[in-house]
Amino acid sequence: GNVYLCLLWKLLWVPIVHPPAVSRLAGWARQHPLLIGSVFAALAAVIAVTMQVDHPYNRGGGTSFRSGMLLFFVSGEGPRVLFGVLASLGLLLTAATPLRSPAAYMLYPIWFLSLLPVWLIEPRYYFVPWALWLLLRQPRSAGGEWVAAAVFGILAGVGMVLIASTDWFFP
Repeated sequence: GNVYLCLLWKLLWVPIVHPPAVSRLAGWARQHPLLIGSVFAALAAVIAVTMQVDHPYNRGGGTSFRSGMLLFFVSGEGPRVLFGVLASLGLLLTAATPLRSPAAYMLYPIWFLSLLPVWLIEPRYYFVPWALWLLLRQPRSAGGEWVAAAVFGILAGVGMVLIASTDWFFP
């Protein structure tokens, strides 16, 4: 579950941090439509079928944003397919983001293995691998990096307000 939710978050963050990944993925899809389409469909199907939310804190706290979202995505075939499609797109966008060196790509299996054994589905477990990914990716222009930092600052402020309100995260 953590691996899949992390991929969903990557779908949201990669276009902010590295917008060229979107055009790079589109280029791959134009060059190899059958391959990219097949990989995308297979990933979406595997994620949709294998996604589970069975930790008591994920199932019992359905009034928090995280738990409500997780329970929605496993509530039926339609939401499962939607989650599979979104998470696979997050994985493909992550793959389309170039890293600084070939050795930096070792982050991906380590990231996967670090999330795999954690039963509770919780975004806090993504912070360290996410920070490493930000350090290991190829940076954009200085202006692009400042825009991404400003967007993250705004999102962090909104997140802090939502967390402090206790209505979204801790009912």
